[in-house]
Amino acid sequence: MGNSESKPSSDPGTGVLMGTSTKNNFFLAKLPPFTSSTDLFEELGVSLLARPSPTELLELWYEHDLDHNEVLDVNEMHLYLKAISARWGDGSWSEDGIEATWSEGGSGKEGSTSSVDSKPSQKLLGDMLQTPCTWEDARSALWGTPVYGVPSPIVLLFQRSFRKKCREGFTTLTRVEASNLARHLLSSAHVSKEDAKMVSKCLLNTPPSICGNDVNRVTLNDFVARAGPTYAALSPTHNAFAGLEEEPEGDLPLLDAKIRSFAPVRDETDVEILNCGEAIMSAMLHAIENATSEIMMSWWEFCPDLPVVRNESLGANAWDNENGTLPSLLKQKASEGVKIYILLWNIVDVVMPTAPLVEHAMNTLEKIHPNITVVSHPGLNVWTHSHHQKFVVVDRGIAVLGGLDFTFKRYDTPNHPLFDPDHAVHPGVDLFAVGTGYMEHIKQYFQDKKSDVVADRAEVAGQNWQDVSVWLKGDAAADVALNFRQRWNWVRRDTVEVFGDGLRNGIPKVPMKIRFLRKLRPDIKSVDDDTRQNLTSGGLPDSTVLKKACKIQIIRSLGKWSGGMSTEISHYEAWIVAIGGAKDYIYIEQQYFISNMGEGVAKNRVAEAILLRAKDAIENGRPFRIYVVIPTVVETEPISYYTRRTLLQDGDDDQGELCLRSRIGVLLKSAQSGNYWYGKGPECMMSVCSLFSVDQSSSGRWDVSDIFVHSKVLVVDDRVAVIGSANVNDRSFVGFSDSELGAIMWDGGDGSIREFRLRLWRQFLDLPLDGDTDDLVAEPGSDMAFNVWKEVAGDNQTLLSSVTNFTPRDSITSYSQFQKLKKEYQALSPSDKAASLVEPERLKEMQGQLVTFPIKFLGDQKKKSLMMHIVESFDLTKPAFL
Repeated sequence: MGNSESKPSSDPGTGVLMGTSTKNNFFLAKLPPFTSSTDLFEELGVSLLARPSPTELLELWYEHDLDHNEVLDVNEMHLYLKAISARWGDGSWSEDGIEATWSEGGSGKEGSTSSVDSKPSQKLLGDMLQTPCTWEDARSALWGTPVYGVPSPIVLLFQRSFRKKCREGFTTLTRVEASNLARHLLSSAHVSKEDAKMVSKCLLNTPPSICGNDVNRVTLNDFVARAGPTYAALSPTHNAFAGLEEEPEGDLPLLDAKIRSFAPVRDETDVEILNCGEAIMSAMLHAIENATSEIMMSWWEFCPDLPVVRNESLGANAWDNENGTLPSLLKQKASEGVKIYILLWNIVDVVMPTAPLVEHAMNTLEKIHPNITVVSHPGLNVWTHSHHQKFVVVDRGIAVLGGLDFTFKRYDTPNHPLFDPDHAVHPGVDLFAVGTGYMEHIKQYFQDKKSDVVADRAEVAGQNWQDVSVWLKGDAAADVALNFRQRWNWVRRDTVEVFGDGLRNGIPKVPMKIRFLRKLRPDIKSVDDDTRQNLTSGGLPDSTVLKKACKIQIIRSLGKWSGGMSTEISHYEAWIVAIGGAKDYIYIEQQYFISNMGEGVAKNRVAEAILLRAKDAIENGRPFRIYVVIPTVVETEPISYYTRRTLLQDGDDDQGELCLRSRIGVLLKSAQSGNYWYGKGPECMMSVCSLFSVDQSSSGRWDVSDIFVHSKVLVVDDRVAVIGSANVNDRSFVGFSDSELGAIMWDGGDGSIREFRLRLWRQFLDLPLDGDTDDLVAEPGSDMAFNVWKEVAGDNQTLLSSVTNFTPRDSITSYSQFQKLKKEYQALSPSDKAASLVEPERLKEMQGQLVTFPIKFLGDQKKKSLMMHIVESFDLTKPAFL
């Protein structure tokens, strides 16, 4: 500091720095005072630096919820707290002291003077050890309290960054290191340069005042206390997007027949719709192999090492095949002069356990060639929204986009095999065994990529995955590239370097134009002929179907935080426009389906748009069908809860909110005699199903598991299809939340959309792959097609219910009951699993993969957790914990 500035000190009463320059004192006057108070973690002997994230705490929670009832009783809670103290703290905590203070009358009653009253954290511990606790209670108690007045999401952010900066063997930073880190963090949160500089100076010149004995080093406690209040008070984004963009009032728009996309409608576009990860990843690899100038990628989650070329001859050696993995291929392309730009969502570890993949991708790819640039966005101050666009675009002429990420679990085939004795489909850690720990597999991956989490894939079943993407060539691909350039340029303006993770001011510009070294061949397809012959049937279109008659428009969800522009909701508008034109049928394949029916938690009006088409069909006496395919459950039960409430199960509140099925039933009652719909119920118009796979192991053992539906697909009347990354929920549709990318396609007479729908239905209904019986389902709006669909799905549901005790049925009405049954089965050895099934050989009677979703399944579930409010309520003033 200059001569005019004296050495600062700290006022212990307020925490405000004293003795700084007049300018500094003026700045510090804006900061809220901080006070040191004992919180629950400190009671457990866990330091601020060692605190586990909510994700880690939740995993430990499930380990202690022994009866799987989503509540820890007093004994379980005692063991849970002791485990926290032992795993992350000094292990010395005991509830004896708490019990003593309670026995002395310190129960919080009026007039009590015990130490429990004087220490809120001890009273909180006492409460937790007196009554059963839910996860939300525990999370709020542990991470809900501000630290030195700083909100817990900011504390988590600071903790993560502080840990990264600590040198090996140290738990503190030098003053210079702390000062530089504060400046980086505050700059990334768009705090003014002047204010960031002032906090940085204060850290540089202020001795420790909270803990630590070395006056030349700064603890995390001091760092949070000094920099945290400024971050919280001055950052426009610290409250999870407060100030970035206002949430619009009312519901999203319904029908005005307009798609206000950044991209125009492109005529006669070459299109191939790809089914399942094998075909999708193969098309991505083929596009990259043929790049001559430029490769752009955007991912929600990205693991570049995973092998793409997999077959029986390679087996587990697929990891060593340099021609079938991205790093070796990208290195080759970069050495040829191809510029490679990769944009990742900067996963925060409190949100996702796969956060280390971001740094892993950067470290893996950027070091192999200077022509490769990997950037993550946004800064770590963003919590509730994500970059959800998933695509590859090459030479601004070829693109693959949709719902699939290049990461764990996604690679699968339309056959969805449960067993893989030759490692032909799943050569290792990228597909997890049913019922095993996600985070443990991530840790194992970083320790040994080639090791397999499944001991014996010949006898242990895996978890299957259904996904859909689209390959396209021409001007529409150039639109995908334009979307990438707009986002990339925004990242360059929006982001500064944080933690040395590649977010540097020197991010290269993506040029406006590129020099094509050769024109795209008119006959180019998603994969070469040799690859096509080796892929599983059903993944790629029939080679006889023309690909040049589709009209296509690129659509997206993008906003101020994600793209630096006003909100665009063309992805949502495409869904509404496509549904609004339905005459015969609507087919939806979706990971989530949360709309403005059931309990009214969402603002998107997809369900309402469907209801209007049902109403039109009923009024005009016209056959009309609605087909919906969803997962049995998703990772977070409250999201499944609202999907069921939207589609099948009426709300439980006093208003009696009706689901889509019930509202269709009300409309059907208005049909008069002579009308096609007279006397019919909603089950005659709408079907909701999930997918299951049955398979036989090498030893002859039969097993069954659900197929996780990750697709984001809408098909209407075999004429229009919408495929992309957007789920049916507000996060995907409102524009100012998750960024999304997709395409709406109008069939131009070549039958490509119909061909895609038939490929799916042959897979789901076990129809001949050559199309011999396609006549049965040629007209999805007809009685015949609908009855075939319902009969197969119903028979499969009955079969599974008679052989197993854990597959969906009306008698399983609570989520905890369902989880208990599944976990008990998953914990069995292969032989015990076989013994637990009733005549398991009957599973060979399963037709395809389609299973009716029982209307009463999990119907008693009433729990609405904090998780759901974060995911769907869009309260932008609350920090998020996912």
